[in-house]
Amino acid sequence: KIGDSSSSSSIGLEQYSHIWIIFVFHLNTKSSNPKRIKSKIAPPALGGKKVGIYATRSPHRYNPIGITLCKIDRIEKIAKTKHTEERIQIHISGLDLVDGTPVLDIKPFVPTYDSVPMDVRLPSWVEGGLATKRNVVIGQDALDDLTVILEKDKNALQFYGQRYGEKTVQETVEYAVECIRQVLAIDVRSNFQTKKAREGKFQAERAKRLQGAAAAAAADGGRGTNAVASDVCTQQLDNLLIQYVVDETSDTKRSTSVGSGAE
Repeated sequence: KIGDSSSSSSIGLEQYSHIWIIFVFHLNTKSSNPKRIKSKIAPPALGGKKVGIYATRSPHRYNPIGITLCKIDRIEKIAKTKHTEERIQIHISGLDLVDGTPVLDIKPFVPTYDSVPMDVRLPSWVEGGLATKRNVVIGQDALDDLTVILEKDKNALQFYGQRYGEKTVQETVEYAVECIRQVLAIDVRSNFQTKKAREGKFQAERAKRLQGAAAAAAADGGRGTNAVASDVCTQQLDNLLIQYVVDETSDTKRSTSVGSGAE
């Protein structure tokens, strides 16, 4: 809820295709204590070298506020009931925020104001980093596992499935796998975080959201969090816990990113 969430607040918004969302990095523990914020940080694409915090998009900031762009799919008006006031829901796609992120405001995207000419200047490490992607290979066992999960429960995933327009299990698998491929192809973790991950010291299954499911699986005779091998990295996507390994490259594309997740 952002201020007045009645339908009058969104009159005219349906005429736009995209909106900016201004939000808070609420899971950012460092920003809760300004003394822990560093004026210089090491972005992933610089392989351990540091630049000033204002030259980066790091979430660890003195004021942990972010902005992101997403597409408006539809705007739904929810009628007033005995127990609730009239309100609206804005259905969006292409959002890169975690579930439960506090939203401060939304603003319509206007190209005339929000776009700039093509002669934009970027540091070479940013431009090169955006162009560097891993080659991701997804095994047949993983595809079979995802298919089985969705055949048992078509609503197993929170943001994929028939309620989002996918007509078959296979179509949902294809959409989810493509998202997994895109996430793993670009590793935004720093040199330090990447090293921890490859040593098994930085695992996504430690997330509170997944702890209950892991405990239940262990009690049922399945694999719990301790079943993950030390050299296996993990990544959470929707309700999935993805396990993967990283093969070190023998052909580093950019000297600035040696040791980072991008290579």
